[in-house]
Amino acid sequence: MPKISYPTSTPKNTIIRPRNFEDAMAAVSKSRVRDLVEEYPQLNAVFEKLSTKTDKFPITEKELSQAIQEIISESTESKAPMASDEVISKLMGIGVLYEYKFNKKTTGVRYHIPDLYLFGLGLSRKGPGAHKAMFDRNRRKPNN
Repeated sequence: MPKISYPTSTPKNTIIRPRNFEDAMAAVSKSRVRDLVEEYPQLNAVFEKLSTKTDKFPITEKELSQAIQEIISESTESKAPMASDEVISKLMGIGVLYEYKFNKKTTGVRYHIPDLYLFGLGLSRKGPGAHKAMFDRNRRKPNN
């Protein structure tokens, strides 16, 4: 099987460079979060206040549950608020949140938010980013 090689630098004659994607991400992310607020008004308090409870992702299950529970208890928008585990389940269902396991040494459940939503929610990323770890892991193939 032929070995696949990936370029280490971007040619100057490309139309769109990776840096262009990074530069556009903040505006795109804010736009997508506005769309989510319209699509899921029951999650509006979470979208608006999550950055006041925690600012970096990935985050442990305990920390996320606690942050969401605080948001729910402070929220006066709903007479029958969802429980924090229901909110987490809903966020996972719509693709805003996913379970994250960086390496085999990581214990417990941790959650991450894709960059498409992360920056628009006013959050930031801890470490190199789950997306980089996943892409690097997908690139590496076992030697046969």
